Amino acid sequence: MNDAAPLHLGLDTSTAWLALSLYSPVGDTVLANEVVRAEREHAALLLPLLQETLARAGREVGDITAIGAGTGPGSYTGLRVGLASAAGLAAGLGVPLSGVSSLEAAAFAALRPGKTGWPAFDARRGNAYAARIRRTASGLAVLVPPRKISWEELGRLAGERGDTLLRDPAPSAVWTAARAAAGEAATALYL
Repeated sequence: MNDAAPLHLGLDTSTAWLALSLYSPVGDTVLANEVVRAEREHAALLLPLLQETLARAGREVGDITAIGAGTGPGSYTGLRVGLASAAGLAAGLGVPLSGVSSLEAAAFAALRPGKTGWPAFDARRGNAYAARIRRTASGLAVLVPPRKISWEELGRLAGERGDTLLRDPAPSAVWTAARAAAGEAATALYL
């Protein structure tokens, strides 16, 4: 089909969520957005969901002009599934691939402009992967970079600062797709 408008694919499989979005930077247009609780089924769900989403949007895989992939932190296996799939698609299509922080994508989805919060993913054994992020009118500001921290300490920090603690938020694949051509390395963040 190859519609003249650029088509960015955003995907994130770093957490229990599978987030996928089709986005055009022309007019800042979201063509499709899917968020599914995948648990450990990312590998089985990702490509069929992509095919269904492209069909619903009236587009084809060959229409994709850039890919953004969530880089975590998160599940080792989930990150491998998403980043390997994104890298394979980008190489096969000859399009750019950019990595996007999954914590930033989650903050974008969960926070309103002007709000600060700690998006946090389960890191097991009483720990979380978290970052302190403020949503601004034009995007996001990372105030405390991603780290592995106990849920107890994270709750204390959020409470002291009056920040929102966001437990297990789904990353926004729209945010990831919008940054698909940004040129950031698509390298997994393991903490």
